[in-house]
Amino acid sequence: MPGSDAVIHQRNAAEIASSFLSRDGKSLPILMGYPPHLPEGVVGRVENDATMVEYRSAKGQACTDHLIATKRPDGKHAVVLSKRNIAEPFGGFWWMHGGSIGAYMSIVSFIASRSLSESGVKVKPQVLIGVYYTSAPDSPQSSVQPLYASLVPYKALETVTTDAKHDSIRAFTTEDLGHLLPEERHWYPMSTSLLLLAALKGANIEL
Repeated sequence: MPGSDAVIHQRNAAEIASSFLSRDGKSLPILMGYPPHLPEGVVGRVENDATMVEYRSAKGQACTDHLIATKRPDGKHAVVLSKRNIAEPFGGFWWMHGGSIGAYMSIVSFIASRSLSESGVKVKPQVLIGVYYTSAPDSPQSSVQPLYASLVPYKALETVTTDAKHDSIRAFTTEDLGHLLPEERHWYPMSTSLLLLAALKGANIEL
């Protein structure tokens, strides 16, 4: 991985599988980076919040990402990734769904909304994969990113779609990821997708 990128914290495959099986939700926070008690009238407000404008315009910022996994009819697990439009940061790479989280926004609500808009799939984050730091070579900003995942029925992929920031969307098995071209592979979505697929392999998880 590039020198400016880092794995801040990462759970192993056994821990991830255990969280899927227990469904205890203990690894899921309510809010990220904001006070536990919200001032009246500020929920969801970004453009009028001077503090957040200053924070978002700084070099470092926080994002929240999410991996969608499913089990195909042939029994193989797959992760859903979208290919970033070449005009966007990390353009040309296959990427998970997510982005910069708004002021005082619930992580669970943000992930549900962003995943739906970028993939067409309704999700609720179930487990924490890890916390990462990435910096796009084509963007002046860098970000700290907690990454979550959920497992959805294969039938849920019937609604897959994409938005203007992405060119296409696809479900990848471990073997599929290995066949991608080097210029389509970024260490962050590739390594975490493989980790998630390893965690799901052999785990008897009922959808």
